[in-house]
Amino acid sequence: MINVRKIEIAIAGPSTREEAREYRRQFYVWRDLLRKAANIIVSHKFIQQNVRDFAYMQDDIMQRFLELNPDAKDSKGNPKFFVRDILNDEPGNSEQNVTYRIASSILKGQCPSDFTTCLNQSISNIYKKGVKDFLQGKASIPSYRNICIPFPGKKMNELQLRTQTYTDTSTGEENTREIYTLDFYHIPIQLFFGKDRSGNRLIIERALAGDYKFCGSSIKIDDNRKKMYLLACVDIPVKDKKLDKKKVLYATLGFETPIVCGTDRELVANAESGRGVVSIGNKKEYLHRRLQIQAALRRTQTACKYTTGGHGRKKKTAAVERFHEKESNYIETRLHTYSKMLIDEAVKRKCGTICLTNLQQIDERIDKEKDEEKKTFLLRNWGYHGLITKIEYKAKAQGIEVIMEKQKEETTD
Repeated sequence: MINVRKIEIAIAGPSTREEAREYRRQFYVWRDLLRKAANIIVSHKFIQQNVRDFAYMQDDIMQRFLELNPDAKDSKGNPKFFVRDILNDEPGNSEQNVTYRIASSILKGQCPSDFTTCLNQSISNIYKKGVKDFLQGKASIPSYRNICIPFPGKKMNELQLRTQTYTDTSTGEENTREIYTLDFYHIPIQLFFGKDRSGNRLIIERALAGDYKFCGSSIKIDDNRKKMYLLACVDIPVKDKKLDKKKVLYATLGFETPIVCGTDRELVANAESGRGVVSIGNKKEYLHRRLQIQAALRRTQTACKYTTGGHGRKKKTAAVERFHEKESNYIETRLHTYSKMLIDEAVKRKCGTICLTNLQQIDERIDKEKDEEKKTFLLRNWGYHGLITKIEYKAKAQGIEVIMEKQKEETTD
């Protein structure tokens, strides 16, 4: 299973302030170039898929295609063609290779070729997954702004463990510590693990030892915090917990209690307390802090009109944005906590399957709610899509299958 670990990085080594500033500026240059190339790649992908609709160039391309494939007809007898058929007729002109050549012409000599390869592959995979939705109008073509800097996983194997000497500010004594450094295309960077509550250092150590495998990773620049982060992708083998796939842990998502789970389907469906039924979280616990943050946000929005202007809108609304971020972080933390407690309960009971039973009822209750104020409150505070996503990927790491009630009914029929 691919796991992404977020680790703060900074320029390493005894470089001067001017050198460190130049190194950091190079990351911004690379990001801007990759952003431009990413948008060009996805534009070409869309054009390749829909070139037959370009009336001003259709005749020439149609004629060329008919010369290559004269027997290609659709169900109505009209000529049928795709750009990929023309491209594949010429050596080295596959869909992915063409966009690589276009991106390479933009980035050649300005950034490492590894960036171009990884970027083209990533954009191509994203487009391939969503191409049906793009063509049917269910989703818009992605556009890229603050793009990450991708690089191959083999680069992570060049991490080196070094000893660094530093002076303790409280005692004045010189101490030593072990740090990980990486020569990132002639730019020395250093990894900072902080308190490391997520165990990132241990994962890096195991990957370097060969227990895990590094995959294509990237570097993200956070413009708000003025920091850079390494998004290290590590392939971690799924843990074998010896779970029984036939044993099902039923779980309902509700408004009064975020999750009610147990092996007795009837008790869980009715959210009844009984033997084997566990309640994870409650309404008061979940809403108490969130409503406090929302109240503080409204007070801050009211006070913003008295803030002295003259420094731009971003400066004037900085306090409001902080509260938006606090609420988002709080929700993420609670959802991570609830999903982990559910997975731990499944492992404890040796259940190899988790069945979410009442997802349709949640949407129906919100739709049928006549009180507009209450309906707005439910839509504002009870979104379960993020919780379901977290349950699914945490379950995958433990080798647990997650099925929805609708899927469960289809399998039993």
